[in-house]
Amino acid sequence: MIDPSAAILFVQIERTGSISGAARAMGITRSTAARRLSALEQSLGVQLVSRTTHTLSLTRAGHAYLPHARDACDALEAAAAAAQNAASAPTGLLRVAAPIINTKGLILPLLQQFRVAYPEIRIEAVFDADVRELVARGFDVGLQTGLEYNQTLTMRRLLKGELRLFASPRYLKERGVPERVEELDDHDCLVHQTSNGEVEPWVTAQGKSFLPEDPVLRTNSLELVLEAAAAGVGICFAPKTIIARDFGDALTPILEDQVRAQEWFSLVYSANKIVPPKVRAFVDFTLAWASANALTHG
Repeated sequence: MIDPSAAILFVQIERTGSISGAARAMGITRSTAARRLSALEQSLGVQLVSRTTHTLSLTRAGHAYLPHARDACDALEAAAAAAQNAASAPTGLLRVAAPIINTKGLILPLLQQFRVAYPEIRIEAVFDADVRELVARGFDVGLQTGLEYNQTLTMRRLLKGELRLFASPRYLKERGVPERVEELDDHDCLVHQTSNGEVEPWVTAQGKSFLPEDPVLRTNSLELVLEAAAAGVGICFAPKTIIARDFGDALTPILEDQVRAQEWFSLVYSANKIVPPKVRAFVDFTLAWASANALTHG
């Protein structure tokens, strides 16, 4: 098989009128250019260039080869242009893994606005997927609670949330307002669990984790936890920003000085050096979107 760089060299020799000129144009040494030309001629079994001490000219075979070599160079330039155009206008299917968390208030607005900005990109959103297996399961990007990642993933922080306890005014009126952490055992608690069934612990102001005894609801959907709390089913541990934006007075904070924690919401994608245009577009758009919505914290 003919080395494409040899064909490009031959075209440069014809354009510049010398091997030295072609070498300079391609950023290689003259000796390297001369070796490539000799290798090309040996591969073809014909002499393409007639060389003397002071002159250089194409042979009959060289003139016959030249237009085809030019076509090959033009094709390579067209291929490069096509790749660059594809990079500037990302297309294709973007597979997004996300937790079942605030779909209406966070995930949906993000995906809607991304689609407006990049109408040529189609989206497949899969919820409750383990982002630790992001690459193995064929996802392009993942949204996650927390900052967990490994060497196969690049992680970017999006949202830093403050978690507090919340309950509806109706629930607190019927069951009373707890004044100490120990009193939570006498209340109906709603807990969020991960995709592998692990319950996410509640955290005291001193940083100690604990789990409510016999919660009345365990689910991997934070939306369900919040909706249930707003309906008066029980007490939940949830991000203040989501409560303030989506529930307002429907949920009231309790034990704020005794139970609180911080939690990150982050984005992960493959740590490969070459990032596909559609993935780069989503990462850059999501970071900008989070910043514009006052969500970014590093």
